Amino acid sequence: IFPSIFLYLLISLPFYALIDFSWKYKDDFDLPDLLNDNQFLYNALSIIRFLCFSYFFIQLKLPFKGKWQWLIPALYIAFVIYNFLFLESFKTFSNYTHLLESALILFYCLAYYIRILKSDQVAIFTRPEFWFITGICLYEAVNLPIFMYYSKLGGLDEKFAIDLWNVHNIVYIILCLFLAKGFYESAKQRY
Repeated sequence: IFPSIFLYLLISLPFYALIDFSWKYKDDFDLPDLLNDNQFLYNALSIIRFLCFSYFFIQLKLPFKGKWQWLIPALYIAFVIYNFLFLESFKTFSNYTHLLESALILFYCLAYYIRILKSDQVAIFTRPEFWFITGICLYEAVNLPIFMYYSKLGGLDEKFAIDLWNVHNIVYIILCLFLAKGFYESAKQRY
């Protein structure tokens, strides 16, 4: 069930390293035009994050079962294509794509918590998916307002934009800690 979470980490960590490198050293190195602005990398990572996390929830059979479980990712992909063709440029930070990603992932998380509340499971703290989903829920919930207003608020003051994105970075570290706890619980169950 957890390869999609692992795949997300394998993809996101180099992405964030490239994002950070291109932002910090754009004036020190003669970077290709493509890397002079890293906003498209955030957009790509948002799409990857949604696809990896939604596949994880699909494997848990949330929120639907059968062929309906592919409805949310299909609608998301359709919106992303429409968004980048007609509404926003892929080269700039896409509030709409990030916002929809957060809202849909939070919907998945809510479906999981409702399932847990309705079940007889009492040992949820030893279940790896509980830690994965709690970390994902926290990450998406904190970042939803950031994703919603980042372009508008960040455009007003560069220092404020940096400070705002530092909140995102801290929450990303917390997400990684929750994912590590989930992998730890998964390993404990195997041995």
